Amino acid sequence: MFPAGLLGPLDLKAVRLAALAICLVVLGVLANVAPNVVHKYRNGPNPEVAQRSAVDAELYAFKLVQLVYPRPDHRSSRAGNMTKRYNETFPLVNENFTSSLGAVGAAGFLGMFLLLCAVLAGRKVDRKLQLVALLSFVLFMFGTIGGFGSLFAQLVTSALRGWSRISIFIAFGALLFFFMVLQALCRRFLGERRLALAAVAAAVTLVGLYDQTTTACRSCIAATQTRFERDSDFVAAIERSLAPGSAVYQLPYMPFPEVPNQVRLASYDLASGVLNSRSLKWSYAGMKGRNGDGFFRALAQEPVEKQIKVIRRLGFAGVYIDRRGYADNGQAIVQRFTEALGHGPAIERADKEIVFFPLGPGSTPQAELAGLSDVELAARAGFIADRHGLRYEASLAQGIDFKRPDYPIFVRDIAGLSVPEAWGRWTDASLAPALRIDFAAPLPRRFTLVLDARPFGPNAGRELIVRMGSHTLRIKLQDGPAEYRQVVDLADESVSRIELVPPQPTSPQELGQNGDQRKLGIGIARLAIE
Repeated sequence: MFPAGLLGPLDLKAVRLAALAICLVVLGVLANVAPNVVHKYRNGPNPEVAQRSAVDAELYAFKLVQLVYPRPDHRSSRAGNMTKRYNETFPLVNENFTSSLGAVGAAGFLGMFLLLCAVLAGRKVDRKLQLVALLSFVLFMFGTIGGFGSLFAQLVTSALRGWSRISIFIAFGALLFFFMVLQALCRRFLGERRLALAAVAAAVTLVGLYDQTTTACRSCIAATQTRFERDSDFVAAIERSLAPGSAVYQLPYMPFPEVPNQVRLASYDLASGVLNSRSLKWSYAGMKGRNGDGFFRALAQEPVEKQIKVIRRLGFAGVYIDRRGYADNGQAIVQRFTEALGHGPAIERADKEIVFFPLGPGSTPQAELAGLSDVELAARAGFIADRHGLRYEASLAQGIDFKRPDYPIFVRDIAGLSVPEAWGRWTDASLAPALRIDFAAPLPRRFTLVLDARPFGPNAGRELIVRMGSHTLRIKLQDGPAEYRQVVDLADESVSRIELVPPQPTSPQELGQNGDQRKLGIGIARLAIE
């Protein structure tokens, strides 16, 4: 709207209308993202999902040449090969190869460029055409490599990364411009000659269809139909063998979403159960980085006998194994389940790639598990694991060993830590401003806080703030690893959270050490309550 306002004199009424329209758009966006914001507030940020970098804004932007070149699978092999050679030779070609505007769109786009040149040269042109060209130019500047999208990612947020996808709106502007010009030319030179107008419309339509469609791949369609029917028949057979509402445990474990293929198993192949089923529940597709996903991730690492015991307690009625996810085509895992259950798979997909084992009687009825929280379900299963991994037994005095990839059972939740290293973990302010440790039960009223830690860079010689309810400690950090001991008296206050706030989180990149962008504060090896 701002670019549109540049085309005419200042009109307060128009400004008010534009401001109202902007407010409506903003309110619509806020309403759209509100559920995400509420979910993030309740559950905290998820460091495993959709971590975007400002670099992505350039990586997934388009280039001018990609807008005007034909599609790589063009009906004309000469035109298609030209684009294929470009895609194979030049850098930064990814999903942006789909940005082609087509012949008609490219003509409109180049026409807009010529019109803007004419405007700059002082020529008088139609204001409607100016508006379309200007808006399309602004969109182009957002979508192109090194354009406004890159600035937006660096200065505002990097959450938006696929700027090449804005090309669909540029295509709309280019086509609108083309047909506005074509309409003006027809009105001037053809007048009311309907036959001639129909011929022009037919010619443009035929050019567009030839340019923007490909020959039908009947074998591709047949193969897709065969795969779909194969999955549908297999899942239907499972449904017939189980009671409605039964749960199916799926292997191999695969995170969701945005993960690479696992051997021959594609990213979302395990979703075929959900897609083809009407009455069953499935273990696949819990959001990675959340407790449910962490539970199944840890469970899949356990021996088959323990997996069967746990899933029976959770009410699962069968096991679905996709052989494509294993390097040995699932021979070992299928054999282990066969030995543990005393029988082979009862149902196989037509191509033998997926098998199903019914667990038979002995599983907990689903009705007994309804309404239980994830913590209660894990306790019922006798297997404690969440998004932080498998939990281990330890006392408060033994403390938290940050060299381990997992946490003791007395830790309910933890945030603000980077990945484990040989000596411990760094706090990372890009994940959370402070290291937050939530305990499963209130802390003792009086105890000694033991902290083995080291400062990073400019944090040395400064004070680490430790918060426990209304109580605050300040610990001066020595250079290098050291043990810090502080006596804490909480009096009558019930506290189940400790927060450690580093004085000056800084990234190694900011210090010129390397390209590490984590905001490191302190390195922590152990924390204990004695």
